[in-house]
Amino acid sequence: MRNYLTNTVEILYLSLMLRWERTAPPVGKKGSLDGRLETNSQISRFAYVVKKIACGTEDKVYLAFERFTRRKDGHAYISRDHTWMKNPYPLSSGWYFEGDTSLEQKLQCIRSVTKLGLSPLFERCFDDFVAGKSIADYMPTYEEQDAILERLRERGELEFENGKAVTLIE
Repeated sequence: MRNYLTNTVEILYLSLMLRWERTAPPVGKKGSLDGRLETNSQISRFAYVVKKIACGTEDKVYLAFERFTRRKDGHAYISRDHTWMKNPYPLSSGWYFEGDTSLEQKLQCIRSVTKLGLSPLFERCFDDFVAGKSIADYMPTYEEQDAILERLRERGELEFENGKAVTLIE
């Protein structure tokens, strides 16, 4: 059985990550991401997704990340206090991520997304994205998208305009 994301918010994040995956320059090179030059790196991929998750609720989301990404010395990998960081990477609203982290440390930070209400499958997808692996298989097919849309419609969470079906993500 195929595992793919079914939560529409997670599919939105996935579609944004897929756009970067499909258009990104080689690792270590700069390319355009949301109209800005960005280096294709683990740090930039991690920060890109975290900023999307936090969009509109920055303090709430970053405070949760701060709480769950504490190091043994008491500092957190995501924090407003960047004075101790070797490579503070700006997120948004005055928050920073310690960019001087190993892949394993970044993946440990990603574990926090389930505490924010995102699924374990999205966590794995986010892991793969940061690690530079393809995430295309996490996207539902058109047929699977139709089934997701039908379930949303049945629950009254989605109305069809003029009776026409819509595609979640092209």
